[in-house]
Amino acid sequence: MRQRLKWLLVLIGGLLIFGWSAAVQARSYDITDYDMAIDVAKDGSAAVTQKVRYDFDGDFNGVYYNQDTAGIDGMTALSVAVQSSSGVKALTASNTEAPGTYTTTDSDNRRQIKVFYPVSDDTVTFLYRYRLNGVVTNYRDTAELNWKVIGTGWDVPLNNVKVTIKLPQKNVRQLQAWTHGPLSGNTKVERKAGRVVITLDKNPANTFVESHMLFPTAVTADNAKTSDKNRKKAVQQQEADFAKEANAVRRRAQLIPSLIAFASLILGGIVLVTQLFWLRKHPAERYPEPAPIKHWYDIPEYPPAVAQRLVNAFGPNKKAFTATLMDLAVAKKITITATKVGNKDTFALAPTDKFTNPERVFKLLFETVPRRNRDEGVTLVDIKNYGRTDKSGLLSKAYEDWEMRVRGAVDELHYENTINGQIRNRAWVIAVASTVFAAGASVAALFTFPSVRVPLWGLSVLLVLAGWILLLVKTHALPRYTQLGAQKINEVRGFKQMLEDVGHFDMAQVGDLILWDRILPYAVAFGSADKVVAALKMNFSEEQLATSMPINYPLFIYGYGGFGGQADFGEAFTSGFGSSLAASHSASSNVGGGSGGFSGGNSGGFGGGSGGGAF
Repeated sequence: MRQRLKWLLVLIGGLLIFGWSAAVQARSYDITDYDMAIDVAKDGSAAVTQKVRYDFDGDFNGVYYNQDTAGIDGMTALSVAVQSSSGVKALTASNTEAPGTYTTTDSDNRRQIKVFYPVSDDTVTFLYRYRLNGVVTNYRDTAELNWKVIGTGWDVPLNNVKVTIKLPQKNVRQLQAWTHGPLSGNTKVERKAGRVVITLDKNPANTFVESHMLFPTAVTADNAKTSDKNRKKAVQQQEADFAKEANAVRRRAQLIPSLIAFASLILGGIVLVTQLFWLRKHPAERYPEPAPIKHWYDIPEYPPAVAQRLVNAFGPNKKAFTATLMDLAVAKKITITATKVGNKDTFALAPTDKFTNPERVFKLLFETVPRRNRDEGVTLVDIKNYGRTDKSGLLSKAYEDWEMRVRGAVDELHYENTINGQIRNRAWVIAVASTVFAAGASVAALFTFPSVRVPLWGLSVLLVLAGWILLLVKTHALPRYTQLGAQKINEVRGFKQMLEDVGHFDMAQVGDLILWDRILPYAVAFGSADKVVAALKMNFSEEQLATSMPINYPLFIYGYGGFGGQADFGEAFTSGFGSSLAASHSASSNVGGGSGGFSGGNSGGFGGGSGGGAF
């Protein structure tokens, strides 16, 4: 009996530990906004106001921030506050660790600020104000600020990043600034205002953003941190040495670039001739294109995602996936219901008995994603939490599989003219190959003997002109689609345009109000949902909409995106699902210290270990 009791206690203890660890792991948070205002003073110090907006999912005791002070003269004048809809509340420095207090700890060139502010499933903005001393160095010929304004200590991505560095003087004509970090950021140098503005949609976790600025020493005339070195001349001498060494290497290796240049031109000519023979044997199929249809009122014979793909070469996208879910709801194969998780409004998805779709993405959503409440289906919060812990990328792979299936469904329609497509592809191959080989020859010519450079460049120009003229001749007015395909796609474009122009014609032309329940998923796929919903509310009463649109009325018209003013299902799901399938965009980098994108590299600025998080 005692042995059984012993094992029972061990089992209960194990379950309690497992449950506690699972609850801890379920906690997560996002940093949705990061704003940093830096006011540089004439003495070379900087007053910093830092606003960090957290979105907490679960129970947390507070947040912390670490400021790296290596390379500067310390951190002073610290204050911490919390900003909410009711205003700004100052917190108290105290070692009691009581709610509403904060502590500071200095160690190894780092100051840690630990803020005790219990929060659960809410959004909170924390404000840090402090002064960093000795951030600017005045050299004999320039003043320099080299600062990792965002350090590598942030364990989650920072979204909507904005850093403004303001000098104590306006009209700084010699102001130059470079930013090192993710290539998707942007730097704006405002010389008249004497400031630099750094923006970034998303900074990945543990990634620094560094600002490197040069400006006249008169801007920080009271700065005690000085050097009698001439910074600019040293840099110029260093670059001159690099150039001298590179030129010596080029002179020793001028023969190899010559061979590369001639080989590139020969290969380009071979590609041009062989493709020309193929094009002569395969004439194009030409016929008149159908006249554009301004408005088409019949619902497409394809699902919303396929319809989007037909008129959008980059489709299907996340809006199309959201529209697919809505289309399944209209067909009563799934249900979509508004619900709450904590204080957050969200939606729950659940399959019905009619649902038989075998695609991976739906199996994952309805069978794999852990749910907080299995009775109401999988919620957007459940999907978001799963995406954060999906280290193997199952969600992303399943979504990509769905995209490929939609593209495959479009291909099976055989709307594209195959022979014309081959002609177009080969013409592009000729143009691109001519350009690539000519570019290779031209670049190689830069490093070869001076006597052959001009002839090589001339042959390169002729090769490029031949390739692109051939492309223009062969693809001009070349039908992309078959005659049937052109007509069908023309109808889908007319339907899309009809949704864009909704409200400017009699909506009765489309048919009974009940048809709009089927049309709204297409409006989401085409990005016209807001216009359609506004027109429906203007032309029909709330009672008519509720009766004739039983599926989409509660999701778009009433409460969500309608009279209640909250996000509708289309916007909420596209945004929530998209957060798990993030994308990035690149911007070009500037080299002259003016406005432009970020560049890579590390110029050795201070603050590299700064960062923060929640506990």
